[in-house]
Amino acid sequence: MISSFRFVFLYFCIRTLLYSPNQQVSAFCLTQLSSTAIFKHDVPSVTSTNYQHHPRSFRRPSGGSCRSGVDTTIPTPPTLQRMSLSSSLVNVVAATPTSTTSMTQQSFWLVRILFLRGLALVYGVAFLVAYHQNKALIGDEGITPARHILNQAQSKAQQTRQRRQEWLTTMDAIARGRRTNTRNKMILNPLPCIGNWINHQTWYQTWREVLWDRSDRVNRPLTTILWFAKDRNHHLNPWLDGIALTGIVLAICMFVLGAANVPLLLALWTCQRSLMAVGGPWYGYGWEPQLAELGFHALFLVPFVSLNPFFAGGGSVPQIPIWAMRWFLFRIMMGAGLIKVKGDRKWKDLTAMDYFYETQPVPNPCSKYFHAMPPLWHKFEVLTNHVVELLAPLLLLLPGVPLPWRRAGGVIQMAFQSVLISSGNLSFLNWLTALPAIFCFDDAFVAKFFPKASQTP
Repeated sequence: MISSFRFVFLYFCIRTLLYSPNQQVSAFCLTQLSSTAIFKHDVPSVTSTNYQHHPRSFRRPSGGSCRSGVDTTIPTPPTLQRMSLSSSLVNVVAATPTSTTSMTQQSFWLVRILFLRGLALVYGVAFLVAYHQNKALIGDEGITPARHILNQAQSKAQQTRQRRQEWLTTMDAIARGRRTNTRNKMILNPLPCIGNWINHQTWYQTWREVLWDRSDRVNRPLTTILWFAKDRNHHLNPWLDGIALTGIVLAICMFVLGAANVPLLLALWTCQRSLMAVGGPWYGYGWEPQLAELGFHALFLVPFVSLNPFFAGGGSVPQIPIWAMRWFLFRIMMGAGLIKVKGDRKWKDLTAMDYFYETQPVPNPCSKYFHAMPPLWHKFEVLTNHVVELLAPLLLLLPGVPLPWRRAGGVIQMAFQSVLISSGNLSFLNWLTALPAIFCFDDAFVAKFFPKASQTP
């Protein structure tokens, strides 16, 4: 219980640091957002041109000049009166200088929207697969019913609580035998006495049993909504379907909006974690924990409440989660490369790809064409794999790397995952691995791939 409170306190402290009001929004970023067709909003472009003679424009009053002293003028189309998103965007830009310095600053508004839509797509696929397969795998009549895992965790929690109660009784007897002065002890150091009093409370023991003692075989807390099922021994299928359908609906909402907040992402994480906790061997593959970790990182990337994709309450997209995403991808790629080098000798003598395509678990329709390539090409594939997994990840994380090289690192990782998708079938693993690579780019790079929307003169 205390650990949970510490986690919540730490979470809010980190969010306060990430969304500091001292940050500023880049005018160049908002210009790219306003001129990009992906958002489907008629937002005028922002330039330093003076529109004071245009009948649909306004000038900032002389007493409200922006910080740099530049008299910013922004055209105001009629749609701004009925679109709160556009009006808030214009208000933010009006308070931001449109100087050359601000245009050179990196911004990640477009990148965040693309990442959230990609994450929503992966979540949607994961929950759709769960909806079609879970009843046969972990349902009431499944191969490995989820009720067995739940019942074992509950039985383990009850035994743990009983042992803890026996230990508290033994410690109380020892304390009474020492005949210590409880009053003086509490005055000198009251915390142990308060903690001992809390440990003896029935409500604390019950909550600790539910939230912490119900764990799996390796003592990880079994976090799942299925604990609320009244008859989990016979009617667990409706709960499994309900969790999967809820995840699908939330994923669709996030994909359509191109935005998310903490409650939405937390609900998605909880639904996915609820199924993974009772999935047994079916949810033991790497992409399920990877999705749970990536969804947790995304909690620090979005606003707490707002669903505005242009949210600027803290000034800009926080940098710490962006670096956390890069670190996340660095760990995955470097770990995959080191496992190969330290494992089978076929990765050292460059012959692994001679057998890979015909021995992978689920071949792709294109796998036979990759397998038919000459041996020299297969050796080149192994060398490329080592470069991408052991050397290219350094471009993601090393400080001081020039921006073009950082972008090149992101392109390399996304191209590598695309090749794996076309040659194999590892569920949504490769799609999920490619998502953090988006944060190697910025809005100035991403906006080039989207058509310009019509702009108000």
